[in-house]
Parts: sequence; C-alpha cells; structure tokens
Amino acid sequence: MVYGSETWAMNVEQIGGILQWVSSVSLRDTMGIEPVTEFVKRNRLGWLGQVLRKGDGDWVKISSFYEVDGVSQGGRLRMTWNEVVEKDTRYRNSHKTDCCHSC
Repeated sequence: MVYGSETWAMNVEQIGGILQWVSSVSLRDTMGIEPVTEFVKRNRLGWLGQVLRKGDGDWVKISSFYEVDGVSQGGRLRMTWNEVVEKDTRYRNSHKTDCCHSC
C-alpha cells in the first residue's frame, strides 16, 4: 500500500484517502502500527538521506533539487517533493543534512 512512498508529495485529500484504510487508532495501538502519515514522512526523509549521499553529478540528486524556470498558469502551485521534505524536517525539528544519519 505504501510502496514508493519515499517520493510521494501528498496533499490533504490523498492523505485522507489513505487514512480511511487504517482509521482505527485503537487497532493501530493494539497492533503496534505507526500512523501511515508518520511512515510516509519517515520513508521520505530516508530517501532524502540517500539522495544527499549521492555525488554532486548524479542525475537523481540534480533532478531532486532542480528548480523549473518559467511562469505558472495561475492559482496555487502544488508542493514539490523538495518543499514537502522541508516541511517534514521542520515537523521533526531537524535539518536536511541530519537525514543522512538519522533515517
């Protein structure tokens, strides 16, 4: 169900859809299962650690932090993976470089 979650940049509606699958807090507590949102955040930060350890010329590292130039179509833009990771690191009171060792 969460395969590839390292690269997900989910919005609130998508998170709500996943939470319907694992909605019972008491069931999660009884079985010792962490919330899906925490699992996805941990996987994303683990992937960030993998990306940061890559060489500077690696295409994965380059594309992960690439900023696209141009004018947007208007409206609020979707969050990029990099912005979501920044939010995850703030949530865990850490910095991007901490992910190289903590996850």
